[in-house]
Amino acid sequence: MPISSRIHLRGPAKKCERCGLSRVIAEFDTCPHCSDLDDSQLTLLLDQTESDHIKNAALGRKLFVAAVVAIFILVLYWLIVVALAFHGARDATLNPTASISTR
Repeated sequence: MPISSRIHLRGPAKKCERCGLSRVIAEFDTCPHCSDLDDSQLTLLLDQTESDHIKNAALGRKLFVAAVVAIFILVLYWLIVVALAFHGARDATLNPTASISTR
């Protein structure tokens, strides 16, 4: 089952006013993330959430750079293959006897 349909089946989500994280209204009456935390623990939760967001953004940037490098390598490889194929075809048309092997 695709994730979009699983999310849709769970029902609407509501953002908690205290911690800012989302919860499914049908499953939880109170926020499962912060309802049993005091203020100092909530601060630690928010700091951890922010740290996770920063790490995820850094990972996304690294994957983007890797994708750009991979595409560059593939395009460069394709250009080399096409240039070699064109060069070989041009040699065969300029010198047709060169492709005939002598025994």
